[in-house]
Amino acid sequence: MSALAIDTSAPQAAGIRWDLSPLFADAAAARVDLDDLVARCRAFETSYRGSIATIDVPGLAGLLAELAVLDNALSRVGSYAHLRESVDVTDDENLDLSGAVDRAFVEIGTSHLSSDSASPSTRTSGIAL
Repeated sequence: MSALAIDTSAPQAAGIRWDLSPLFADAAAARVDLDDLVARCRAFETSYRGSIATIDVPGLAGLLAELAVLDNALSRVGSYAHLRESVDVTDDENLDLSGAVDRAFVEIGTSHLSSDSASPSTRTSGIAL
């Protein structure tokens, strides 16, 4: 059997182009939004840490609405970064942006683990209950 040779000098999805302009103008705009989202997620965590067990129904509704907005915005920047990367996996800007998004998602998803005293059975979706 012969090995399959891949030409890494050309875009890996030749001819495929996504119109990503409805999401972000460019990678720099996506990075600015990503940085803002990380800060907003930290603020969200700080606002609700340790209070979910005692939150009232309107407060829970507000929490869930805020969480939905954050989740939608994170999905938007993640989709943008990974669709750019899917078109050309050799482009440094694409790789850097995808890496930054992946690192931010890990930070957002695990930031509560190091400082939260709640037991693992009372944690869900990165928020201490």
